[in-house]
Amino acid sequence: MGKAQRRKRETWLQFLWAVADVTGLIAAFWLAFLIRFHSPLARFVPVTLGVPPFRYYLIAAVLTGLLSIPIFRALGLYSVRGAGYGTGLWGLLRGVTSSLVFAAALAFFYRHVTFSRVVIPIAWMLAVPLVALLRRAATATVRGRMRRDP
Repeated sequence: MGKAQRRKRETWLQFLWAVADVTGLIAAFWLAFLIRFHSPLARFVPVTLGVPPFRYYLIAAVLTGLLSIPIFRALGLYSVRGAGYGTGLWGLLRGVTSSLVFAAALAFFYRHVTFSRVVIPIAWMLAVPLVALLRRAATATVRGRMRRDP
């Protein structure tokens, strides 16, 4: 495989990882919202201010997902070669944690809407495996394509 072809595939993989990261974080927020407000958890941790509109959580999820890209990049999670290759669990933990700490900070400083503090840890617990799984799927997709294409 030539240098140009290899670079093209690396760029494609990095793009798919970014899509996986954003998708995983948005899905984690959505699932965390459902778990927090529409599951038996609401009986154990009562919802005192009513169920907020999901659109605020969706906006926070999309912002967190998009802002995770530079965070993941700074942590070397888009490096196709070397120690940062793939889905190193420690790197993903750091990246997801940093992204969600940023989301919590945004929620703290944005006073027009009250966000449930329970959603962030639930989203964190869901985001790590979701992002890891989606990144593995992206990697498998590119590797499978590499095997088929000469």
